[in-house]
Amino acid sequence: MPPSQPSGTGTGRAPWPGDAWPKATPESQGLSRTLLEQAPAKAKVAIGNAIVIRYGYDVWHYGDAYEANDWWASCMRTYMTTLFGMLIHRGVITGGQAALDRPVNQLASARAKRFSDAVKLKHLLSYTSCSDPPGTAWSYGCNYVAMEEIFRELTGKLSWEYLNEQLLPVLGGKRWKGIYKHRPGEPEPGLMRVVGPAADVARWAYLWMRMGNWNGVSVVDPWFAAKTVLPLAKDKGAGDVYADEGWQIHLNHAGKWRGLPRDCYAALGAWATGVILACPSLDLVIARSGVRPRGPDQIEEFLGPILAAVDEHRANLVPREEESYFPPPDQAGGWRRPRDNGHARQVAGVDMRRLDEAFAYVQETTKNGGLLVARRGWLVYEKYFGLGDPEIPPNLASCAKSVTSIAVGILMSERPELFPEGLDQKVYDPKYLPPGAFPLADPRKAEIKLGQLLSMTAGIRGNNPTYVLGKRGAIDPVGPDGWESCDDAVAFGKRDGVHQGEPFSAATLWTAPGDGYSYATSSIHLGSVMLRHVTGMELEAYVGERLAKPMGWGRWTYGYKHQPLEHTPGGGGIALRPRDMLRFAYLLLRGGRWGDKALVPEDYVHQASRKTRYNPHTAYSFQFDVNTDGGATGLPRDAFWKGGSGGHVFLVVPSLDLVVFKLGGRDEQYAPANTGFPKSEKANTRPDVPEVASEVHRGRYLRALNLVVAALDR
Repeated sequence: MPPSQPSGTGTGRAPWPGDAWPKATPESQGLSRTLLEQAPAKAKVAIGNAIVIRYGYDVWHYGDAYEANDWWASCMRTYMTTLFGMLIHRGVITGGQAALDRPVNQLASARAKRFSDAVKLKHLLSYTSCSDPPGTAWSYGCNYVAMEEIFRELTGKLSWEYLNEQLLPVLGGKRWKGIYKHRPGEPEPGLMRVVGPAADVARWAYLWMRMGNWNGVSVVDPWFAAKTVLPLAKDKGAGDVYADEGWQIHLNHAGKWRGLPRDCYAALGAWATGVILACPSLDLVIARSGVRPRGPDQIEEFLGPILAAVDEHRANLVPREEESYFPPPDQAGGWRRPRDNGHARQVAGVDMRRLDEAFAYVQETTKNGGLLVARRGWLVYEKYFGLGDPEIPPNLASCAKSVTSIAVGILMSERPELFPEGLDQKVYDPKYLPPGAFPLADPRKAEIKLGQLLSMTAGIRGNNPTYVLGKRGAIDPVGPDGWESCDDAVAFGKRDGVHQGEPFSAATLWTAPGDGYSYATSSIHLGSVMLRHVTGMELEAYVGERLAKPMGWGRWTYGYKHQPLEHTPGGGGIALRPRDMLRFAYLLLRGGRWGDKALVPEDYVHQASRKTRYNPHTAYSFQFDVNTDGGATGLPRDAFWKGGSGGHVFLVVPSLDLVVFKLGGRDEQYAPANTGFPKSEKANTRPDVPEVASEVHRGRYLRALNLVVAALDR
């Protein structure tokens, strides 16, 4: 049992360790002390020396987690991936994300020159460079010695020397370090190994779970961290090379570690005698050194009882067959539903009485609307009021921004040659935008990167307040808002205007790209302009082909039909039936999968659903509000959501296997003139209920979402 620990909290900004991890009681971080105490007796093999980190706090440890100088064997392969990521981030390997798709023989290394043009850097790092053709099969240790030699030639340092000089001082710790070990047949001076106590090596998992950031220091790029914990995709979208392996990081992508969340990943050494595990959906890190499990890499034999101590994980263990469920189109039966309240509690772990209480509150928040809740693939709750109707698609306003973002993510995967720099690609270029965007009224626009455009940090004028590194500010003039911001000429800054008596303009940037955040609808609309320009398709047609058809949406469109817009508005206005908005959220819950098809790149969903380096100013990623830092009290840290004017909002919480859609809407958002669809004949228009200002809705819908989460068994 650990020593007496001060209480901590699972909310607020994540802490960072000094020489030791900050301590907290298990209860304060959502774990059961009793189950942690019982874990050694329940484990099928001895736990050994281990530390459990939740929300950045040491909540429990077993054996000697702080002093034992354990040997982590092949965990060093994961550190090698980290070191290559550092070289890309620092520009030693040039090209950013595009470097992964370039031949290894283009590197400034004599050993690299011996590879054929077919072997790309991504093949080398993912152990798929030995197959014919490269990238089609995984082989453990494939070309690892060559990797060591290339690293040495690129840096002039042995890998373990570089680790000790460049990575160890950033991560800190008491006793860990890199060393080398020579084995017969290996070149001198041998391969890197890592030694040290569990509490020290756990820092790698915490670094990776924080997307390569360590207390404000960017060690590797977030996109690199995201890619390494996904299976390497075969060329042309033909599936994954090997679902259990990332880039020298072992994965639970296919659920091989029974009872562990599928987003868990780990560095494993010596048949899993050493394990450095991260589970982002639980904000949990475990480092363990002990005896090997009975089966190959079956780390659940000793980690399963520890994971069961996490409150929401214990309550939300989902059978594998549940994760393979996807709702058919409504005309083919639609979402599965529980038989009654008792069945809902059995299959989905929800208290229907408390959902009724949440719905009662929702009815107080907007004049029209509804509440839909799906958990573990079961549509457990669906009720409407006012003009809300299951078959009527209202204008969902800014909820459309997330759809535009996802469409851009799909485009990047379909046309990688257009985005050699990935999200770092500068987009104010005739290759990406039509002639109407030029010449530039502000020359700084030429420096805008795609990631900044998607996260509203491009400097394009939007609404007040603005944020710079968390500090609120204001701009004058403001940028365009609403449907006007989705007029190409307005978004390009070629035409100014007045909205509700206030002048607006997008001609000049309010700050340099990347230096601040303003909620600028024109910013994401420009993403749709780019998509239209490079594909020749309107956003509505593109979304129809890539999302609506394969997911089985019913009737849908984009609104603002009563406004003089020439093209699909990328910044707002999608009109979906409520169950189809829930389907979109469910697509994101399943990492972009729908049935056996990957509609959206999983690494894009991964990046979009958590804090991004492109927006260090506030908790807004690629058109999603995110809770990575725990700012939304009562919601898990892996929760992400998108709201829209009128009180609409959808929520995704992977750790709870939960999606929610709170429908809202002003009367005019349901008007046939706006969407082209008739109003519901059975709706009560509730003329006595006032329509509130948009800024009021955020606090109300967050409270509504909290009430839904509180209705779950956890």
